[in-house]
Amino acid sequence: KHLSYIGDAERMEADAKRCEALDATYGPTETSLMDQQASLVAQVQRETANMMAQCGSVNISAWTSILCFARLSSKCNRIRMCKGMAQNIQNLTQQAMNACTQFVGIRCQHTRECPLTQAAPCTDRCS
Repeated sequence: KHLSYIGDAERMEADAKRCEALDATYGPTETSLMDQQASLVAQVQRETANMMAQCGSVNISAWTSILCFARLSSKCNRIRMCKGMAQNIQNLTQQAMNACTQFVGIRCQHTRECPLTQAAPCTDRCS
């Protein structure tokens, strides 16, 4: 029975060393992707606040199709600017989701490869 405890302890130590090695392998990439995602989310928040300050809650698509297509309004430049801002926010949001998807994929791979955490649930989805 005593040898069993020694074997268990040796196995646990080997598992811990394996997990430490995985931390060194995956950790920098995980940190970089988390930082990238946080930066993109902050940029989306700033750009959204800026767009709301400059554009309000104008229904841009309706204005664009009715007024600007017919060239009946001097507000077309503002509408185009607001539409461009909305497109930029959409692009930044997609970049943030891509960074999140990459992060959770790598994090789940890391979790599954570490013997100490491989039984832990892991989702590959961002919400």
